[in-house]
Parts: sequence; structure tokens; C-alpha cells
Amino acid sequence: MSQLDYRNFRKFKGQKKISVLDLAVLVANILIASRDTEIGFVDADRTMEQLLESLNFSFPVTPEALESALWSCNMLDEKKAFFHPFGGTFDSFLKKLRLQEQFDKRYNMIKEG
Repeated sequence: MSQLDYRNFRKFKGQKKISVLDLAVLVANILIASRDTEIGFVDADRTMEQLLESLNFSFPVTPEALESALWSCNMLDEKKAFFHPFGGTFDSFLKKLRLQEQFDKRYNMIKEG
């Protein structure tokens, strides 16, 4: 799935602004509904993957906020409970973020450098 940069996002008529947390709620519920046999995912114009790709943007995040979020992910990974919508592992997620070498799982911190 490709990632778009939010700064290059084209303006569309009727476009709505939502927060990253609102987007997280939407994506989580899309994924939960798609796995429910009574609900699923229905869109006449696109697949679920196409919809998720259209919502996939890069946003700036402070290192401190990222470190806190990665702490939670690491703790879930230790309990074999880390969740990735497409079945990825925590290690593959760190690799995608280009943090596999910098994130210290033992101390739950991002090494500088």
C-alpha cells in the first residue's frame, strides 16, 4: 500500500478535515466491520484495500509521541497481541518505519543517531 504525503493532498469539492485520531477510529471500524459476517465491507466504487489506500497519509510525529506509541506496540508484541490490519509483525512494522535498528525493545526507546 503506497503512502501519500498530506502536504501534497489535492483539494476536492466537499473535502472534510478530520484528525489523525478520527482517521484511526474510521480505519479500525472499517477493519472490524469487514471481518463481521453480518456487516462486511460494501462500496460499489472501490475495494476495501483501495479505500484504505486513499486514507493512507504521512503525518509529522514527534519522536516522544512515536516512542510512547511504540512502547505500547512492543508490550503487546511481547504478549503476542500486536495487531496489524494486514497481518504484519511488530518487527516488520518497525522495518517499514525504518526504526528496526533504532528502537531498543528492551528499554522501549528510540536510540539517537
